[in-house]
Amino acid sequence: MSEFVRSNVVYRCLRDVLGPALLACGYRRVPKTQAAWRRPVGRGTLTVTFRASSFGSAATGGNSLNAEVILIDGEAGTRRGELSRCLTQPELDELRALQGDVNARRPLTSVTVQWLPEASPVGASTRSMYEPPVPARYREGSYVGLEYYSEQDVRVFASFLARYAGEALERFATDRCPPPIIVPLADTTFRVVPPAG
Repeated sequence: MSEFVRSNVVYRCLRDVLGPALLACGYRRVPKTQAAWRRPVGRGTLTVTFRASSFGSAATGGNSLNAEVILIDGEAGTRRGELSRCLTQPELDELRALQGDVNARRPLTSVTVQWLPEASPVGASTRSMYEPPVPARYREGSYVGLEYYSEQDVRVFASFLARYAGEALERFATDRCPPPIIVPLADTTFRVVPPAG
């Protein structure tokens, strides 16, 4: 069974695998950060910062990683976004397949086994970590968190990002990302069971 990866290892993997690709695109590490890179753009800067959620754990089935992008332009002001919203459909299709592989090898825990059957947002979220990814969540303009458990999972995602982050960041810098869309996670309807009697 694979071992749950802690955030310090996640950030090291990103620096080792993704860092050289971003350096080749003109980015430099932001000092005193775990995993953030910046490059000049016109009269401003474009920064991408990767963050592991503070709520993940081995017991709860893993964690997720996101990438915030910030463009600070001296003339146009500041624009923020999420890197996954700048991926093209073929890139999202590949990411969906990778997430499916990660979900298939994610170990069950005593906590997740209890949460899987729940008719609640917690149950729906837990089920989404073990099932094939829902295609509707992987459309252009959608936010997609990278949900991982092991170091192997993080390296898979870091390799994916090394191939596509440069182009996705350029789309953000030139305002060519699709408009953001919001896609529900799953059916999170609460079912009220009347008391017996």
